[in-house]
Amino acid sequence: MVYRLQQATEHDFETLYEIKTDSIKPYVEKIWGWDEEVQKAFLRRETPIEQVKLIFISDNKLAGFVQLTENEQEIFIGSLFLTSQFQSKGIGRAILEGQFQKRKNVRLEVLKINPLEKNAN
Repeated sequence: MVYRLQQATEHDFETLYEIKTDSIKPYVEKIWGWDEEVQKAFLRRETPIEQVKLIFISDNKLAGFVQLTENEQEIFIGSLFLTSQFQSKGIGRAILEGQFQKRKNVRLEVLKINPLEKNAN
């Protein structure tokens, strides 16, 4: 899967929120309920924009975003959100494999109720 990562900016916040909502709202609702203001505040607080890369696939289509923190020893993937339209198409796997190729330790947070989690192993 060919993809391109592009640095997100503050102007992308609403787009990031729309992607997050499309990607995980049903799962979050089952656990905690979904409150728009709480979710926006959480995204802004827990996802610093300087760590966010927009994910584009062929034809320059925006598929989602990934939150990456990297230092000399490791890469931490705090969030990886793909819109429902682009899930189960190998994009997430390609991004993870791209990070593994950097030959660093990779840590990944996973939402436990995620039905696609088993595909990451």
